[in-house]
Amino acid sequence: MAAALEDAGVGKRPIIWITHSMGGLIVKDILADEKSLSNDILSSTWGIVFLSVPHCGSRLASQTAFFRALFKPTKDILQLVENSPVLVSLQRKFEKSIKD
Repeated sequence: MAAALEDAGVGKRPIIWITHSMGGLIVKDILADEKSLSNDILSSTWGIVFLSVPHCGSRLASQTAFFRALFKPTKDILQLVENSPVLVSLQRKFEKSIKD
């Protein structure tokens, strides 16, 4: 994803990310993934607006019986349970990347 953003010219001007729901987790993952990210995107990031982002998971995702009744939940949905190891790890990586 970071390579596609760079190919599109993202990082050449100041960036303010405006994210909603799962999009916020995707942006956090992009910014926290130092291996795939050039300094252009990170240094061009001036701010991030998180709207309804399940940083620590969602009670709704914990109710898998509800989801199974509506549709087959994806792996991503199942990882949105409250305090899931995936989200805790993402939060730690993201916090480290913005402190450095």
